[in-house]
Amino acid sequence: MELKEEEARVYAALAALPPLQRAVLAWHLDGFATSEIGDALDMTHEAVRQNLSRGRARLKTILLSANDGGER
Repeated sequence: MELKEEEARVYAALAALPPLQRAVLAWHLDGFATSEIGDALDMTHEAVRQNLSRGRARLKTILLSANDGGER
């Protein structure tokens, strides 16, 4: 039961990301290289790396704030 709740929190956090950050993270999690993601999404490789970095940071913030709120 606890795993399903955690999974639901992760999905909700992913859904809260801006669409481009969510797309880049999804491609990355599926094992694609930044160059492949850039080619597929018609983005520079630097833009892919920047969206990955921002998406990870935002995801971390969302998950930590949800976790802090749930424990208090």
